[in-house]
Amino acid sequence: MARHPVYLASRLRAVGQRYGLTSRKAKDRVRRALRQLERHGLHPTFATPGRVVDEDPAFFRELHDAGAELAIHGYDHADFRRLTRAQAAWQFDQALAAYARHEIPCDGFRCPYLSCTSDVRAVVPAGAFTYSSNRAIAWPAPGAEQAGPVYAQLAANYRAAPSREAVATPSFDAELVEIPVSVPDDLQLWDGLGLGQDGVLRAWVATLKATHHGGELFAPLFHPEAYDLLETAVDGLLDAVRAQRPAVWAAQLRDVGSWWRERQGFTARASAAEGGLMLQLDCSARATVLVRNWPWPARTRAWDGEWSVLDDRRVRLEGATRPFVGADGVDASTVAFLVEQGYVVEAGADGQCSVSLNAAEVRRLGSRRALLEHLDHSTAPLVRFGAWPSEAKSAFCLAGDLDALSLRDYARRLQPAVRPARGGRGPRRGIT
Repeated sequence: MARHPVYLASRLRAVGQRYGLTSRKAKDRVRRALRQLERHGLHPTFATPGRVVDEDPAFFRELHDAGAELAIHGYDHADFRRLTRAQAAWQFDQALAAYARHEIPCDGFRCPYLSCTSDVRAVVPAGAFTYSSNRAIAWPAPGAEQAGPVYAQLAANYRAAPSREAVATPSFDAELVEIPVSVPDDLQLWDGLGLGQDGVLRAWVATLKATHHGGELFAPLFHPEAYDLLETAVDGLLDAVRAQRPAVWAAQLRDVGSWWRERQGFTARASAAEGGLMLQLDCSARATVLVRNWPWPARTRAWDGEWSVLDDRRVRLEGATRPFVGADGVDASTVAFLVEQGYVVEAGADGQCSVSLNAAEVRRLGSRRALLEHLDHSTAPLVRFGAWPSEAKSAFCLAGDLDALSLRDYARRLQPAVRPARGGRGPRRGIT
């Protein structure tokens, strides 16, 4: 993808101001950021190119020892959309080797510019990762519709789905958990829109409140290079995270991936019992079981709005109606989405589920967000598993890209990548 000349000029100025010829400036900045986040009880996730790790492994082991999570960001900071499958495979191979060489664990990956395509996904080494974070969801930002080329270029890179349609929760992509990030990122807000610290904080808090309202994940795409400019805004955002009720679960991307796998094993079933049904809920100790408009005797506690926490895991239900979602002719992708949202879904149209959903309704609603709003407006009794552990309503991750430590790292983007010896799978062309 060609870069707009105004974007390139702005980016060169910013990089020249934020990085030095040596890595000292960037490393001091990252250490200050970690100390600040630690005061809020938060540890970040940093996606970092393997070549940058190779250049200063002691520093990245220091970050790991301080609690930061590191994730693969290619070996070079390359736009994977411009690479062949063989070139992308070489990037993964070399990055994994670099992390392993320096004994730095990694559970997930994020391609630079979120440039993971189906071709790239096909060459991700089997069993190397438990999660990826390459999908973006775009939330409203003041002035974004009239933004100039700097904002627009970054938006074109990320190709985000609009938040009015998409839902910011993880999903399964074959064996990987795909964890979405939220944009506009900090560079769009600061460099592209010129919002300043107060404006960036307002935009972040607005997204935090929107994700909290919907029980979703807010994972702002963050770049440590902008930390000195946004320190006050970061503090304000983390204060706002702690202030939300019900609580926000502050975690790292690897924690989110692990939790989403844990949820996958939760089940609910209703079996015939004398005069009614017996509801059996099987889940881990961290699970939050939620009920709405619950007419049956059970131990419940107020949680949020019409939803209450159900403490029992075995409940007797009078009558034959199951507090589930009945799906008649609904496609498998939509059913999988609803299950990932915590709903108990049964196929068929036997009329024994408290909420019914058919294929025509799904088509009429048109988006995943509209589908959830439709279910939320139902007044029928329902049981579902909460999206997040320990009665949290939403989740927050500071999921940053630590792309470089010096101007030298940036200069490497202009150099051709070298094909490995013996006919390896390295890129044939330069990386931008």
